[in-house]
This record gives sequence, structure tokens and C-alpha cells, in this order.
Amino acid sequence: MKRLSEELTTFLRIKRACFGPTLLHVYASRYRLIQQRRRWYPRRTNPETGRMEYVHRQEAARQMGRPLALGEVVHHKNGNRHDCRAENLLVLPSQAAHMMLEHRERKTRTGLHPLFSDHELLGL
Repeated sequence: MKRLSEELTTFLRIKRACFGPTLLHVYASRYRLIQQRRRWYPRRTNPETGRMEYVHRQEAARQMGRPLALGEVVHHKNGNRHDCRAENLLVLPSQAAHMMLEHRERKTRTGLHPLFSDHELLGL
């Protein structure tokens, strides 16, 4: 297995520190650096428990002044998973309510009327 040069290793270490995880592709002994796309929700360690938690759930709990109840779902109003500002987060009581909200947003975004009423979607 071919070892990377000291110069390239230092370069990768600096890139990783600045931009997060990177992927290194080797094509015919030429190096190509690709920034890994971050698709998932950002997480960080909870200082009280020492466990990794989603940032948007931590921010919502901090804003409400209490821990989130079991089953509560945090919705991003603008759809950007990395935007964890308090004004962008909405706490919903259940996944069913979240699904209903997503359905309504998707239909209005495409210019259509929702197929079902809120009561029908929630099964009431």
C-alpha cells in the first residue's frame, strides 16, 4: 500500500480541521480531495450526560426550558437541517402531527391543495 507524502498528510490534516471530514480519491497516482457532503443532522456531546445528541433537539429543549417529552418531534421551518436557530425550530407533539405539517407544506410548495383535512390525517 502506498504511503502518503508528509506534505499531503499535513495538507489533509489542515483541511479536515477547517472543513470537517474529507474523502481522498486516488486516480492513477494523482490525489483528488473531495469535501464530504454532510446530509445528516448535526450532533454534539451533551455536557451533562456525555452522550451525542442532535443539536436541534438540544436547542429546542433549551428554548422551552425543559427536556423534550418522549414522542415530541422538532421540525425545521425552513427545511434546512443545519439551521438550528430558535426561531426556525417548531416542537410538535407527535410524528403524526409532523407528517401532517410536512404534507401541507409539500402540497402548498407545489401549488396544490392538501388531499385530506387535518382531522383525516390525524385519524380523528
